[in-house]
Amino acid sequence: MTALPPMFDYNFAIQGVNLRVRVSRTIDDAPTALLLHGFPESWYAWRHVIPVLHAAGWRCVAIDIRGFGLSEKPKDPAAYRLDVLAGDVVGVLDKLHVDRAAVIGHDLGGAIAWRTAMDHPQRVSQLVAVCAPHPAVGRPTFSPMPGAGALRLFPLFMEANLWWANYRLLSRGFQSHVKPGALTEADLAAYRDAWYREGAVGAMLRHYRAPDAPKARGEVQAPTLVIWGEGDKWSPVSLAQSSANQVNGKVIRLPTGHFPHLDAPDAFALAVIGFLGRQEPHHEWRPPQW
Repeated sequence: MTALPPMFDYNFAIQGVNLRVRVSRTIDDAPTALLLHGFPESWYAWRHVIPVLHAAGWRCVAIDIRGFGLSEKPKDPAAYRLDVLAGDVVGVLDKLHVDRAAVIGHDLGGAIAWRTAMDHPQRVSQLVAVCAPHPAVGRPTFSPMPGAGALRLFPLFMEANLWWANYRLLSRGFQSHVKPGALTEADLAAYRDAWYREGAVGAMLRHYRAPDAPKARGEVQAPTLVIWGEGDKWSPVSLAQSSANQVNGKVIRLPTGHFPHLDAPDAFALAVIGFLGRQEPHHEWRPPQW
């Protein structure tokens, strides 16, 4: 796999919450691709995709969604409503002085991407939803995860048990949805580093316990690509076409499970580039001054 390009590592205060954001170094006018991970990942989910997008001329902005990774972990479940999370996306774009971006989201990140495109259509140039249904079709779930019911109902109890077990439950559940070899021991160690942080598992689960958001402000206007793994055990592939039909979008099915960016990163990245398009090669970007 290609190494990550040089990246800036930021800690932005957005809507009163500190978010960890990584940005590839490009010239000021490079188009922006904003990447939103799913459960139970972080910005690290895109480690294979960022180099390909960067080489194709895109500035990559990868966020640790609130509650995940090194981002802050609010205790109020209402802080995890989808409209609030869409506000985080816009807040990051504002900090970076980016008017519009292609928004790519997987799983929970896909739900946030859909909502961002509906609430803030002027900020989304293109939308890529990965194993994430249109809100009119369904909502992200992690029901196939071992122990998922207990995780939802008893997050503090389960978090304590997960810590003593070196987070084997999350690791096993994660590995059960990717192809053998897709996650190395180093990868799992990187994820465990994030899961070990105080309150991490409880915060990740608050996304699934958050109250419903108010009705979206509008409809998706951006050109949309829906990517789905044919062997997805988490969300059935039948949701791909029904989601695309909601927005007259395009569907690409890959021979993967729920994590196509991990199972087949090259094919996934090529599918995304084929939709977004290649841009002019770029040089190092100087960050804006705040």
